[in-house]
Amino acid sequence: MSKHPAPSAESFGHHAALAVKKHFHYAMKFQTDVLRDSDPENLHQMRVGLRRLRTAIRVFHFGVEVPADGRNSRIRKIMHILGAVRDLDVLKGEILEELKPLLDEAERSALDAAIATLDKERDVVFAKMRKLFTASLYKSFKQSYQDWLKSPRYTENSHYPMAGMAPDILLPLLSQLFLHPGWLLGTVSSEAGIQVRKHIGYRSLHGMLYDEQEVLHDLRKQIKRVRYQSEFFTKLYPPVFAAWIKELKRCQDILGWLNDTAVLHDFLRSRVHENWEQELPTLNQYIRQEQLRVWRQWQTIQQRYLNHDLRNKLRMQILQQSPPAAATAEKKTKSGVAGKTVRVSGAGVTPPNRQARQKVATPHPAPAGLKTPPTASVVPASSTKADSRPDKQQGNPGRTTAAEKTKSNNSSASSLDG
Repeated sequence: MSKHPAPSAESFGHHAALAVKKHFHYAMKFQTDVLRDSDPENLHQMRVGLRRLRTAIRVFHFGVEVPADGRNSRIRKIMHILGAVRDLDVLKGEILEELKPLLDEAERSALDAAIATLDKERDVVFAKMRKLFTASLYKSFKQSYQDWLKSPRYTENSHYPMAGMAPDILLPLLSQLFLHPGWLLGTVSSEAGIQVRKHIGYRSLHGMLYDEQEVLHDLRKQIKRVRYQSEFFTKLYPPVFAAWIKELKRCQDILGWLNDTAVLHDFLRSRVHENWEQELPTLNQYIRQEQLRVWRQWQTIQQRYLNHDLRNKLRMQILQQSPPAAATAEKKTKSGVAGKTVRVSGAGVTPPNRQARQKVATPHPAPAGLKTPPTASVVPASSTKADSRPDKQQGNPGRTTAAEKTKSNNSSASSLDG
């Protein structure tokens, strides 16, 4: 492909080059700290940067021509090696270690023995990751982008305006999200439409989560794709668009927590005992209660996204971009007031914390600082300004009061044998 001149600042190609530069540099700045292995967050952030770089290439591939050694297939191989270490860090540090305070001495001892096997496994995959950074696979990838960023290569499509390309990229993504079979898990169909099953016991839920684990995990990945690619276009849309992207993050977190419990089940079955529930009864009780609670939170989101009115509003939102900044400023000057923003979804979800863990009602109470799993609640469209900003909520929505915990535990316990 012949070399094309650099496009204008408002063009698709210009934004493409900026995105590639931003996420490449972000990922690379963590390399030294990853090798020091002083904080697992460094590896997490490096993978975030690489993942966003992959997304930028996917979104802008017809605006820029990336180097052959820097294509997504190469990045995928690098991320696979990094991911082997990250998965073990999450399992040990964000799941198992946080659960230990819930257990009595005998259960903690059994869990510690299982964690010790993780440490040995991590040493092996970390050594493999260390070799990666000196291998030609990684070195050629890094050098190719350092050279490319000095003189980016554009395609014949790079001069298209960024605003004109957004709907063509985002609407197909939205269709793939809406058509994903994961939305239909745990639902029933009737003449009135598709409805979530309101009454589901633990055995039914656990069986469904185990059998359909890959489907829900794939839905989470699809939500992440939509979120990452939509973030490139937030400046083209009113604030409600950015609020919707934050809501996608919360959906992703809730599904991530459910996936964590499935991974935990597999780990305990293979490293503790095939019938680990008998060996770790307190932990088993905790997981049973929390899967039911978090699934009910997911059902609130699930029912809203099965609603055709919401889907149509989201489609229309993507077609209705914000006016140019100059025109907006002129309009504000003439009217004296800024226009109000209308929420697309009609309801919001309070931010969950994927790493959070709730105390379980047991004879061995968890310490006061133990976190809770993700919490979601519906925020009416008529909420106050403070309520309509998901990232600036009053209090701590991730916590529950003692009365609420008691009510939740009693409700959960009544469904455990269902």
